[in-house]
Amino acid sequence: MWPGLGWLLLPGEDGSCQALIAPREVSGRVGQALTLNCWYAPGYQGYNKYWCRGASRDSCRKVVETAGREVPRQHGRVSITDNHVFCFVLLTLEELSEEDAGSYWCGVERAGRDIMKPVTIRSPGTPQFPTPSASLLRPSLLPPAGLLPAHPTGLPGVEMPWTTSSLPRPGTIPIIISFLLLLLSLKLPVVLVLVCTAVWVRNLCRRCSPRGNLQLPGASGSLHAPTVPKHPPAPCPLPHTLWG
Repeated sequence: MWPGLGWLLLPGEDGSCQALIAPREVSGRVGQALTLNCWYAPGYQGYNKYWCRGASRDSCRKVVETAGREVPRQHGRVSITDNHVFCFVLLTLEELSEEDAGSYWCGVERAGRDIMKPVTIRSPGTPQFPTPSASLLRPSLLPPAGLLPAHPTGLPGVEMPWTTSSLPRPGTIPIIISFLLLLLSLKLPVVLVLVCTAVWVRNLCRRCSPRGNLQLPGASGSLHAPTVPKHPPAPCPLPHTLWG
């Protein structure tokens, strides 16, 4: 059995094994593409799969079908692709509109009674982020009371017109703090290395400077340049015994 397809053997509503699995309900946004998958049991790869629209099985009219092949097929804004390796049908509805809402069926054509599963496409929902307006000042959109002072201006009874646009997004402050700490941790070792290098170079220059060991004649101090005798000393006389 194909891995991950064991759920196809779960009993269906009629008590038999489920040969076809499809989502009960899907939704999308106007103008965008809507996609969904219908999974079928191994052994139905060569069967014709289709997508039809209608309130019941008998009144369902086919919109697009695969003809039992893996080649993608398209009819208008609806396309269907059959994957024989992973046993699923990919359905795509381009440029979703409000008129597309309704009852659909994902089906596998076979001798006798077709295998069909209903799918409901809901009316496209409203955008996730509404356009900013005066309604943003409602208490339900304000941050929790513990995050703001009772009187931001310092005057009792005077409240600031807080809006969601003037507040930082969740997670922004921790990211900024982490970034600053990272910069500080990277710069601190560099500064320490530069300071240590400067001290070491300064001490080395003091040791190598001629002014630190020798002083000019006449200068104050106990060190003086060594004096060279004008005439070399006379050689010592040899003993008389060596001359015979």
